[in-house]
Amino acid sequence: MNTIHRHRLARRQPARAFTLVELMVVIGIISLLIAIALPAFSAARTAAKRASTEAMISTLSTGADMFHADSALGGAYPPSVRTFVQPNPINNSKIAVCGANLLVWGLAGADLLGTPGFRDLDNSGTNDIFGGWTNDMGSNPAQPRVNLYALSGTKPYHPRSGPYVDLSKVRLTKQMAPNSLDFQVPAGGGFLNSHAFLDAWDQPILYYKANPNAKYIADEGSVNEGRSAVEYYAPGGRYAPSGIYNLFDNAIITTDPGMDFGAGRAHFSPDRNATNPRPMLGNPTVSPTNSAFESQNPPGSFVRHIFNPSISAVATPHRPDSFILLSAGADGLFGTADDVANFPINK
Repeated sequence: MNTIHRHRLARRQPARAFTLVELMVVIGIISLLIAIALPAFSAARTAAKRASTEAMISTLSTGADMFHADSALGGAYPPSVRTFVQPNPINNSKIAVCGANLLVWGLAGADLLGTPGFRDLDNSGTNDIFGGWTNDMGSNPAQPRVNLYALSGTKPYHPRSGPYVDLSKVRLTKQMAPNSLDFQVPAGGGFLNSHAFLDAWDQPILYYKANPNAKYIADEGSVNEGRSAVEYYAPGGRYAPSGIYNLFDNAIITTDPGMDFGAGRAHFSPDRNATNPRPMLGNPTVSPTNSAFESQNPPGSFVRHIFNPSISAVATPHRPDSFILLSAGADGLFGTADDVANFPINK
């Protein structure tokens, strides 16, 4: 056989395949690299969602300030009470709303066509603890004068302002059908009776309006349903909050399983007794570092989350003259260190 023929035969021989051992080694190396990379990818996704949520909260904060600055809307921030509204802006029936819903009503309107504000059209304020707007939010075209969301054809009957946010750049619950009162929260598959803004993890963003003249950091009193020991009233029948912030304002959301501040624990101040039954959260004469304050408000409680540690003379929440916005963060639990807010979270 000549040399040229031998070379041709050599080229026709198949290449040597991987042995089983070599294949297992390669698979092991690839698996190891994936295991090393996955946490980094997960951390990057979480960081991206956190940055998106921070931007969302900043956008909503700006919108709330714009609502506040609009003299046509009364010069106040949107209310954040947890209450019933009847008639409602969608189908005129009775619905339950909370702070997270009312933020949408203030910044974009319940029907997302701009906000008519929260006005007492029928002058029922003396009989309504929130100022008379809860029975004027309907859309009944037959009685447009006392229905803030009434439409004349396709146009609002009452003047609208805003929207104060670009609706194409925010996340909202999904209305399941026209005129439906089922607004889906994607995370967990829950439903609300009205729109809420969502964070990057598809959880509602909570909104609490401050009551600057209140005595305590916060309270958790029901004001209209008798769900807790106290209903607060002042002379004239108006709502008289004892806390700068009220935990009950978003109770529709925060009492859901796994989303309750303090894992469902109630935290009362030392002066709650038979003659003073109000459930106060935070004694104004106790500094945040005081042992009594620490024991009454452990990590995870609403007060522990919102108090301002830089003010030592009197226990004070962050942003006591405006509002707070709060996302549950990646873990979906309000009151934990990964929450995202428009104030510094107490770790």
